[in-house]
Amino acid sequence: MQIPLSSDVSTNVTLANQRIIRTPFQVFRRRLRASTMTLTGVAMVLAVIVLAIIGPYVAPEDPNEMNLGNRFMAPGREHWFGTDDFGRDMLSRVLHGGRESLMVGIISIAIALVIGVVVGLVSGYFGGWFDMVVQRCIEVMLAFPDLLLAMAIVSILGPSLRNVMIAIGIGGVPGNARFMRGLVLAQREREFVDAAIVSGAGHGRIIFRYILPNSISPMIVLTFMGVAGAILAGSALSFIGMGAQPPSPEWGAMLNQGRQYLRTEWWIGTFPGIVLVFTALGFNLLGDGLRDVLDPSVGN
Repeated sequence: MQIPLSSDVSTNVTLANQRIIRTPFQVFRRRLRASTMTLTGVAMVLAVIVLAIIGPYVAPEDPNEMNLGNRFMAPGREHWFGTDDFGRDMLSRVLHGGRESLMVGIISIAIALVIGVVVGLVSGYFGGWFDMVVQRCIEVMLAFPDLLLAMAIVSILGPSLRNVMIAIGIGGVPGNARFMRGLVLAQREREFVDAAIVSGAGHGRIIFRYILPNSISPMIVLTFMGVAGAILAGSALSFIGMGAQPPSPEWGAMLNQGRQYLRTEWWIGTFPGIVLVFTALGFNLLGDGLRDVLDPSVGN
């Protein structure tokens, strides 16, 4: 005899079955669609990336072309973002500067991520004297603020955009290495790692098959949030003259150029500052949103 189910029980059974058969990709997609913060961050970051790619092709003028007859023109139909003290079109310079600022953020974080993940992975997994030496070196580097450490490295290497990327990347290694080490220590105590060791799996298989895949989600979140910090750090170094050199249209260098005209020709420093804040905010929103989307403790 078949017992009929009430509508509430039937609905609960259906929802339970949907949760059971839902794949990880479906869970991620559902969480992503439900996260307004993540979608906003994605839209903002994509907008900046697209403008950085097509900017040099749609810019109305050469960013470094000087026209002293057009100095300090206010924003208008002819120059949407106005012109600077050399008569250069500010819109063209902002569009071209997006490539340089994004390049600083992405390349420097790539350096910090690769070195930091490798050092933290090896240090946390094998432990022993190597872990002790690495942690003491990291503690020494962490004693200096990231920007101060980057300034010291740039002072040694010389002011240039390439050296800024190297300096910011090296400055981000200690934090990434320590964060990765903590993730590895947590994963190393899990049951599936013990099972892999008992089954005779080698160190390489345990690291790349079990520990690293289960530690990658927090590192992705840290990476996106680190890009925003790297872009701001690169702009700060350019602002004080240690990064991009004139006539480069890097956003931080443009802020330094416009700071003396803020009371009169406000547009010279305002528009680079707006796009810089917009870019950093987009990456921060994306990082915060991904942290919630990838959090396994949140219900499916």
